[in-house]
Amino acid sequence: MEISKIAKNNIAVFLLLTVLIGAAYGNALFNKFVWDDHWLVDENPYIKNFKFLPRLFTNDLSYSTLERAYTTAYYRPLSMFSFMLDYKIWHLNPFGYHLTNVLLHLINSMLVFLIIGKLCQDRRVSILSAVFFALHPIHVEAVTPVLNRMGIQGAFFVLLALFLFIKYTGEKKRKHLFIVPILFFAGLLSKEDTVVLPLVLICYDYLFLSNLNIRNLLKRDKAVFYGSCFIVGVVYLAIRKFSVVHQLPFPFFNFDDPAKYILAKDFFLHILTVIKVLAENMVRLVLPLNLSLEYVIDPVADIGHLDVLASILILALTAGIVFVSRRHSFFKILIFFVSLFFISILPTSNIIPISFEYVAHDRFLYFPSISFCFIFALFLVRLLDKTDKYPLGSVVKVVVRVLPFVVAFLYLVWTITLNYAWRTDLTLWQYVSRVSPRSSSAHFNLGVAYKNAGRYGDAEKEFSRAVSSARVRRVEDEVIYMGKMNRGLLLTEQGRYNDALTQIQEAITLAQKIGVKADFLYNELGIVYAQLGQSDKAQESFKRALFGEEDYVMARYNLGVLYYRQGDYTQAEEHLKRAAGLDPDSADVAFALGLNYMKQNKKREAREILGRVLKINPSYDLAHQYLDVLQKEGF
Repeated sequence: MEISKIAKNNIAVFLLLTVLIGAAYGNALFNKFVWDDHWLVDENPYIKNFKFLPRLFTNDLSYSTLERAYTTAYYRPLSMFSFMLDYKIWHLNPFGYHLTNVLLHLINSMLVFLIIGKLCQDRRVSILSAVFFALHPIHVEAVTPVLNRMGIQGAFFVLLALFLFIKYTGEKKRKHLFIVPILFFAGLLSKEDTVVLPLVLICYDYLFLSNLNIRNLLKRDKAVFYGSCFIVGVVYLAIRKFSVVHQLPFPFFNFDDPAKYILAKDFFLHILTVIKVLAENMVRLVLPLNLSLEYVIDPVADIGHLDVLASILILALTAGIVFVSRRHSFFKILIFFVSLFFISILPTSNIIPISFEYVAHDRFLYFPSISFCFIFALFLVRLLDKTDKYPLGSVVKVVVRVLPFVVAFLYLVWTITLNYAWRTDLTLWQYVSRVSPRSSSAHFNLGVAYKNAGRYGDAEKEFSRAVSSARVRRVEDEVIYMGKMNRGLLLTEQGRYNDALTQIQEAITLAQKIGVKADFLYNELGIVYAQLGQSDKAQESFKRALFGEEDYVMARYNLGVLYYRQGDYTQAEEHLKRAAGLDPDSADVAFALGLNYMKQNKKREAREILGRVLKINPSYDLAHQYLDVLQKEGF
């Protein structure tokens, strides 16, 4: 009877979490693809056919897409595979991809409830922790855009592994622990920061299983288990070594030449900057206001700055709270969650720089936020217990009882509001550039959004703002490169081809300077040359683009169209068929292939391919017209 009662209660909590997350993220289900969703999903032919599955597991993340400008140094094949499964079900309907993200967040919230329930004797704490985790606005950046599936998917494998580790060690089912290294490997294939899982397990083991005795961690069965986790890590690194060009996202310390990267002047100031970023992350968890996709972080130049002193004070207060709690019954679990925060944030802490600038993103706090949610819930429950001695109608007692509901409601409203900012590229970058006006990338991306919306004057202004806000030589070169690239695209759309030619050629020169691949630019250069009637140069440009990546769909398509216009229908067929095979959802590619078949008098093939065009886009008028012609001819 007791077991069934507990099960019923758990189901009730799961239903509560489902309702709350549905309310918080229901509006996000109707958002469009935004930001990097485009190159990862809707413009990516490699998730649209299972024949490309090996490619996802044998290449850098950028080679699992059509993004050719940068090698990302990321290896996340399992995340890309999840996009492939989504495409199989939903094709390019953003609703389904957002739904998968929301469901993953729901499962993670349930796992948070179960894990804290295993560790904490007070059910109120586990329920409140899970509710806060489900609704916290800091998670919008992780859950709402499709691209950040990688983080919440990695967190799912870590949470499931931690839950099973706690469950099986508590039940002394050691033989069942073999599944934990498997989940560890799956997490690593989803996102790199899953690497912290063994440290989390060791921390739990040391506090709750080994009686704070390091020797107990070295027992034979534990040595075998942790050794297997180590082997999994080595296997992952070996696979990654052969699959990824760059083994680290960006360079290590460069204190000898601080002007080259936006890092602190020396190691001491670097550590102070890391502390400042860490404290700012903690503040955003406590007060999730002015959340942004981009945060501009200035490296610490002087220990006497107010923000540095405030950051040190925040960490000192955290240590003081832990110290004061050392005699309480919840001390071990408090230590565990404080340790969990610092362990899980370690990969993105900037101790080893992961960019040319100091970076902080809300999505980095998805897993670490569990610690805050637990500590906040514990604080509220302890506060509630202390007010039990007050009279029933006491104002203090009423306020304390209502406080968790007020916090949850505010989280809910703010999460819903932030979801609207992610509705489209334009709404996203308008919001980010307003909250982080010093971010060069925010202005650049807003310029791109304006350009795509046909607001060319606004686009030019934002590109100029992006260049003026770039603060470091390396970053400035990249921003100028992107600015010239997009000015070239903008001028091409306006029909100002000679001006576009100059901008694109200058962008190609900059790309070579900063080590960026120019396949995309060569394709755009070919389009401009074709519009100027310089077919030979256009053909050369398209071939240069394909030399960098032979499966570049748009370059393949444009080269096929160029051959079609030159009357070389055999060459056109070769390239257009290749492009259609790479991107079966492109109506334009299929239509061009259909026209080429008609020129070759292959009318049955033309009818078949034009029929496919209408399946992709039923309102494609030209396809209807040519099919009518074929029908009148008896095909």
